[in-house]
Amino acid sequence: MSYHDDLSRFWWGMVGVTLLFVGLYKLAGVLAEKPEPLPVAEPIVISAAPLSSFDMSVQRDTLIARYAKTQDVVPLWLALSVSHAETWSGDSAVTNARTGATGLFQIHPVNFGRFPHCGEPIVNRQVNICYGFEILVECIEAGNESLSTMLACYGGATRASTRRMYVDAVAKRVRVEWLNGDST
Repeated sequence: MSYHDDLSRFWWGMVGVTLLFVGLYKLAGVLAEKPEPLPVAEPIVISAAPLSSFDMSVQRDTLIARYAKTQDVVPLWLALSVSHAETWSGDSAVTNARTGATGLFQIHPVNFGRFPHCGEPIVNRQVNICYGFEILVECIEAGNESLSTMLACYGGATRASTRRMYVDAVAKRVRVEWLNGDST
């Protein structure tokens, strides 16, 4: 390999790293600004069928969108992305065998009972969503100025490598249409 090839690869690698950091910097700036919440699109009625006739993932997203309308702290895209990273299937009874975290937002046992107004049991979809939002609100209001630190707060990540993995898992679940306010 020639010096020119090495220099070219190095240059393109630096361009890629620079673009990555610029993107992360812009995302952190958007979160730090606390912009006006994006409007949530009104759901389009496509069926008169009850919610229970849809798959668990669609039910989860619908319930989260409904709950998001009741508060103004947690953006819908963030709540949907975290819930998708925590429980992709939308199964509210799923429990992590290692940690005991349960439900749509994988609520850790240390949080069980912390929010009595949310109700019980934690496997109830609405209860789990309420807990997830309450914990997200705490993490946002704790002054976590970047998405990474806010998600580390939610996920309980204490090591940098674990934090990166969790942020990546949530980022993989973000959908552009959610950022534009369309929850369907």
